[in-house]
Formats: sequence, structure tokens, C-alpha cells
Amino acid sequence: MNILFPVVYVPEDLTWINSFYLNNSRKSYVSISENVNSKPFLKLHVDRLFSQYIKANSIESMLNALGWRGFRDRLASSYLYHFFHGFFPQEDELDNITEVIQFEDDLKGIFPEGNSRIFFLGFFLKMCEIQSMKDNSDNFISFLKLSRELKQVLLLGDQKIVKPDWMILSLIHFESFLGRENILEIIKEDKGDFSLLRKRLSSEQKELMIQNFLRYGASINEQEMFIYEKVV
Repeated sequence: MNILFPVVYVPEDLTWINSFYLNNSRKSYVSISENVNSKPFLKLHVDRLFSQYIKANSIESMLNALGWRGFRDRLASSYLYHFFHGFFPQEDELDNITEVIQFEDDLKGIFPEGNSRIFFLGFFLKMCEIQSMKDNSDNFISFLKLSRELKQVLLLGDQKIVKPDWMILSLIHFESFLGRENILEIIKEDKGDFSLLRKRLSSEQKELMIQNFLRYGASINEQEMFIYEKVV
């Protein structure tokens, strides 16, 4: 892998969802409603995009109809549409975000439900593909289809991961650098120790990995990974 991710930014009107564990409950719907109502543009956009579902000016009525995931997927789809076309769609649709939804669905059962971090990693990777296409670059490849070997590595873990997106992004790099055919045995040999895995990389590979981490962190407006020493 010698791919440097392009610079893209996941809209702040979406990244707040990463802060919540959501389910189809009154409590989650209230949290979503409060956040939408606190952001003037997002409130206008939601009112227009979901007008057919909103009753009595209540965002919760729309959430009752679609569920929190249905709302998230359609909202994210509208921003991906805007990133590609330069304007928002006239109505809600899911056609252009099916790969991102599948990316998340492929990891169901490995990570807890209600966490959207994997979804937004997929969203970021899709934005990278679109930006590369806009730049007429033929170097960027899709990372939205995780290999069978990488999924087997994920199944080795038995700890709850607060931010699984960073782990998956790390594994995507290690697999690319160390080889798909070798990654499972190497992870077992190093017992998943990041510092040991990192020692297997060349200076150029380490630099590229850090650069991509910085670009991902900037895109989702998350700096704490690079400021604090903490286990995620």
C-alpha cells in the first residue's frame, strides 16, 4: 500500500452522531432531536429532506417512522450526494450510500450495536474514493470491502473497543503492508501488540500510516487520539 488518503472532511452535521450509542428508544430520539434542533442549518435540512415523515413539526415522529439508523443513513446519504454533485438531493434516498451500509453490516456481531463509528469510517473511505475520482487519480483503491482474513483477525478479540474505527483503519494498513496471506499469523504471533506490529514496518510505511491517521482524524474532527495517551 502506498496510497495517501486525500484530504476530505465529514460534515460536522454528521460527526456528532459518533458521540452517541443509539437505539430505537425514546431517550435516543430525544437526544437526536435536541442535537438537530441545536444546529440551524441541520434543522432546516432535516425539515426539508424528511418532510414526508415529520408530523406536527416533531422530529421524533420521523424517527418513529424510520428508526435512528434509517434517519442516519438517509441523512448521511444526502451529504454524500452533495459531496459528489455539489448540491443536495430533493428527497431522501439510499442509492449512493449502499456500500457504506454494507461495510458496517459486514461487521455486525463483532462490535456492539448502536455505535456509528464503523459507518463513518466507511463514509470517510467513500469520500476518499469520490475525491480521487474528482482528481482524476487512478492510484486510489477501494477499502470498503474488508478481506476474509481481516475479519478473522477481528474475531480474535474479546475486549470491547470504544473506537473500533481506529482499529479497523490500523488493520487495513497492516494487512496492506504485511500481506493478506500473512496478516492472521502475524497478529497471532505478536498477540495483537500494536508496538510489535509497528516494528515490522519500514520508516516509509510508518510515515504513510501516520499521515493517513492524521487525515482521518482531521476529517472526523477528532484530535484526542494524537494528544492524549489513552487506550481505545
